[in-house]
Amino acid sequence: MYSKPDTHPLLNWIPYRFDNSSEKLSIRWLYTENISFTDPFFDETTLKCLALANNSRIYTTISNAALLTEAAKEIEHLEPDVFIFHVSRCGSTLISQLLGLNEAHISLAEVPFFDDILRNQQLSAPQKEELLSAAIKLMGQKRNGQEKSLFIKLDSWHIFFYEIFRKLYPETPFVLLFRSPFEVLQSHIKQPGMQAVQHVIEPELFGFEPEHISAMPMDQYTGLVLERYFQVYQDIIEKDPNVLLLNYHDGIMNIIRETALFANLTFEENELEEMEKRSSFHSKFPDQPFSEKMPAPQIPSWLQTTMNLFEELKKQQKDLEIAKD
Repeated sequence: MYSKPDTHPLLNWIPYRFDNSSEKLSIRWLYTENISFTDPFFDETTLKCLALANNSRIYTTISNAALLTEAAKEIEHLEPDVFIFHVSRCGSTLISQLLGLNEAHISLAEVPFFDDILRNQQLSAPQKEELLSAAIKLMGQKRNGQEKSLFIKLDSWHIFFYEIFRKLYPETPFVLLFRSPFEVLQSHIKQPGMQAVQHVIEPELFGFEPEHISAMPMDQYTGLVLERYFQVYQDIIEKDPNVLLLNYHDGIMNIIRETALFANLTFEENELEEMEKRSSFHSKFPDQPFSEKMPAPQIPSWLQTTMNLFEELKKQQKDLEIAKD
């Protein structure tokens, strides 16, 4: 039997964006009713919630930031079991979907409000830490009493905020997903992500000079972004023993099993069977069988450094596996 969580005034309410109509730091709230967080991306869930009657009124629900931090201290919530970092187009969306199949799991996929906090240049580092921690608690609240595990997949560029996450969650396992830069690049050529287009994400976050990348071809820019991701991955691996490095080509179900082992999670056989069945379908379009054809690799000279970093990461992954054995 599951017990319903204690009633809290903000039960089923989540913070979803900053309000810019006031000079003071204000937050808009969203009522979620009984909508589950199972969409491929959290912004899709937000759109569903916005259509609810409580969110469609002429008046909006706004508070100061203090309400968020106070509510986080009181509301029943889960602590994160795993944070998933990724270089994009490496199976993270599907993995997040699989982890959310069980109704006892909350699987948050690229929550826009987390990004709003992290990239808000008006906030100090302590403010970001306080608001991020509080927002994660509200997103991970126990809404029906069944919830037992919380998984959080971040945006790919959140690897640059690794230090904040590790400071807030020193014992939580971090999974670092990666894939061949050539293959990631092919996916972005078909459908560019935010990080693949100059200036959509501020170039300073990647360590780029704006004038250096403005006229750069998009595929070359994407290669440079991936180079930075791989460099940061290497830095993290060298200093943090509580990270698990996993390659897309290990296979999605192997990644699930390795993650469970690493994070001390138990999945029943029927759960794994359901995950395996779902894994053969597209992560973003669950009704479509997944198939992907990659052209024969032809590595341009400007991508070679990134490919070398990828090979180094593969070697580091093997070395880490040997060390664990």
